[in-house]
Amino acid sequence: MVDLSDTRLGEDALRRGKVVLVFLIPHCEPCQREGEFLNTILNRRKDVRFYGVVSFGERQSVLQAAASEFSIKVFYDRDLRIGHSLGINQAPVKVFLKEGIVERFWEGATVEDEDKQSFIKWLDELQ
Repeated sequence: MVDLSDTRLGEDALRRGKVVLVFLIPHCEPCQREGEFLNTILNRRKDVRFYGVVSFGERQSVLQAAASEFSIKVFYDRDLRIGHSLGINQAPVKVFLKEGIVERFWEGATVEDEDKQSFIKWLDELQ
């Protein structure tokens, strides 16, 4: 995966620690709503890294759009490598990795209060 400046996210960044990958599409209303929710919780845990992932479109233009729409660092999934390996075919989707192992998936935007509280509780209680 590469960012807007063509800097590669190393595989060890995904294989070490706690990471939430958020698969997004710029100009997607549910994705924007997910981004708004994530903005409210990103600083709850310093030990959990959040990365946005876009997999479709021309790299430069989708990363520029994503940078203006989402506050998390967004990477382009070159050749759909990560998306395909995880079976992702929609957005938004959140994937939690712990030490590189997929532990949990959430599909769809987190918009209902009950879903927001459930995710926040999960995040707060994460070991």
